[in-house]
Amino acid sequence: MLAAAALKCLGGELQGRLMPANANDYQRCKEMGMDDPFKVLTMDDMVGSEDVIFAATGVTPGEFLGGVRYLPDNRAENPERRGVHAGLRENLRTAAVPFLHRIYFFH
Repeated sequence: MLAAAALKCLGGELQGRLMPANANDYQRCKEMGMDDPFKVLTMDDMVGSEDVIFAATGVTPGEFLGGVRYLPDNRAENPERRGVHAGLRENLRTAAVPFLHRIYFFH
């Protein structure tokens, strides 16, 4: 469901299907209200609302998300997160926040 929420925020599509391994799993699906546990689930089945928030931050810079930037005054900043609320897709920028310990990378 996490992947479905992320893809909905990006305007993507995902389909899936449960695969009950045995009769007990099948019965459990039925008890949870699934009429047909083998039904192909669409994005709307997995994410039943347009009010979805999915926040993602990158630790290192990449094609999709920027990485954490360390500022000289002992603060860290992550430049963006992506989300959707009521169908409005947006990129959110975060404020710089103080951190207690600096991370050092050794080569």
